[in-house]
Amino acid sequence: MLDRPAFHPEIERIEPRQRMEEIGLHYQESLYLLVRSYKPQVVVETGTRTGVATKYILAGLVANGAGVLASCDPLYKSADYAVDKLRRTVELTDDEIDRFKFYPGESKDTLQQIALDWSPWGMFVHDSDHSAVNMLMEIHFAWDHLSGGGVLVVDDYQGDTWQGHKPHEAFTSFCKWKKIEWQKIGRKETAITFKP
Repeated sequence: MLDRPAFHPEIERIEPRQRMEEIGLHYQESLYLLVRSYKPQVVVETGTRTGVATKYILAGLVANGAGVLASCDPLYKSADYAVDKLRRTVELTDDEIDRFKFYPGESKDTLQQIALDWSPWGMFVHDSDHSAVNMLMEIHFAWDHLSGGGVLVVDDYQGDTWQGHKPHEAFTSFCKWKKIEWQKIGRKETAITFKP
């Protein structure tokens, strides 16, 4: 499913100028390959932060020639500020910016508006507050807005264990409750599942 060699030359061209850790690169490559393989028309991402994953998602959409990325993060106070910052730090191109719709604020405050503006979703990427409560809120909301065959990606699916927090089972419990299979991707604690 995630056949790295098929798109490897494209991945090399879009890598941002700053050096990324191997653990992060594999996660972003996986996002790019998911976008290229499943060709979602709408991707929703929570947790833009440094913009590296955002860059890879947008590059995949541009390579596909279709689709939009709607992202939210409280780190950036306006869409213009987010675009300007990411243009400089991860070198967003004009084509990528044309496909990027940014919503300042936390997911609990922005997902409803994103759903009103962009539906149905073909892919959802959770990479914001990894607490069990927030993760479950986002997953449940996303599940209701994902189209059939839509991709659900959850980064740090056991919570922020890398920060010393105790792991939780929010994502795996959701999958058991929905009776859906999931798999881990990349070298980070990232998991995916698909809506039937």
